[in-house]
Amino acid sequence: MPRKIPSETAMSPATGANSLSTSTISSSTGGAHASSKNTYAKHPRHKRNTRECYLDNLRGILMVMGIVLHAAAGFSSNSGWLINYPSDFQTSTFLNGINAGIHSFRMPLFFMVAGYFAMLVIGKVGGKMFIQQRLLRIALPLLVCMLTFNAFQSWILSIYEQSAFVALYQQQAISHLWFLVNLIVYSFLLFICVPMFSHDTLKVKAFSSKKCFFVIIASFPFFVFPILVLGQIGVPIYQNIPVVGMPYYLYFYFCFFVFGLLLQRQTAWLDLLQRSLPLWGFLYVLSFVMKHYMNMMPEGFIITLALAYIDLFNVLCLCLCLWGGSMHILAKHNVWLTKLADASYSIYLIHHCLVVAFVLVANYYFARASSNVNPFALFVCCMVVVFILSYAFHALIVKRIALIRMFFNGK
Repeated sequence: MPRKIPSETAMSPATGANSLSTSTISSSTGGAHASSKNTYAKHPRHKRNTRECYLDNLRGILMVMGIVLHAAAGFSSNSGWLINYPSDFQTSTFLNGINAGIHSFRMPLFFMVAGYFAMLVIGKVGGKMFIQQRLLRIALPLLVCMLTFNAFQSWILSIYEQSAFVALYQQQAISHLWFLVNLIVYSFLLFICVPMFSHDTLKVKAFSSKKCFFVIIASFPFFVFPILVLGQIGVPIYQNIPVVGMPYYLYFYFCFFVFGLLLQRQTAWLDLLQRSLPLWGFLYVLSFVMKHYMNMMPEGFIITLALAYIDLFNVLCLCLCLWGGSMHILAKHNVWLTKLADASYSIYLIHHCLVVAFVLVANYYFARASSNVNPFALFVCCMVVVFILSYAFHALIVKRIALIRMFFNGK
């Protein structure tokens, strides 16, 4: 994962005109709209004016997982993040596993969902309106949060670390909101390339076949090879560029974003994905074992490429497994998950500075404590406190004050 400190309300950046949950598509003139209409008519689960509840629920869960991830990072010996434990303090290995496990799928799956809805929305409202909405729903909250929550986070960190605020803010200005920068870049690329996706080129019968679906999945990891080759010849793909971040990860997540676009254009693939769910679980386990053994092999260019293929294929299989599983488990409307999805953007925007504040308080205590505290207990306490405060921020402020809602939700 890039920038270890990395994902919306009813009006989220990854979604459409009304929300990420906007899973409707209206009939319209023009090839793209007529094509979408015909496709949805063939697949009852994707009828026009029907909410895809499973994606709403999945989105909400993925966003709130940010609290779990960052709370675990604060108490994980593998993260090297914020906690400064006494020398004899043993961090819970369970928290290390949580941190690594969530990292393995959360953002790739999020960008798949974002790509799916981006394609749906651009087909509904057109390229110009799509870009206008992206700027309002992504760029505005990003700018506001950089000047408020992230500035506050940098300020308290500068006091704790006794460092210059300006220098620290230059490093922490974007912080966990790096994914919004990615979405802005991807949205402009989609806007430029929309003619390729909006016509019937990607909706021919042969392309929607089962055979083609599996061929696309098997060849998907090869798309990461070009940037790896650039790295091998000396291009600094792992060096941070201000604002944009690492070129490798910008490209890496773009692959998943494009896969989401293809899923929206080929709704028949969703049926194949759902019916073949056990296969994705099996391929995930198999590729995971292969990756483990390949990591022990001597380094070399061929091994690097092979390992990159297995690693990306492993992540894709896990994402497909979770997507397909959500179609079974999260398909029914649930009032609590709906509320969570509605608040998830606000929760994610504010939660990180709250986690930092909690961790710094824990650090202050450890520096003066005569006995150690169970890290898992602190982890659970951090999650609960941060979630309650974040949700209260949405319910009591963002949802009720129109100007605040515009600044932090873009609507």
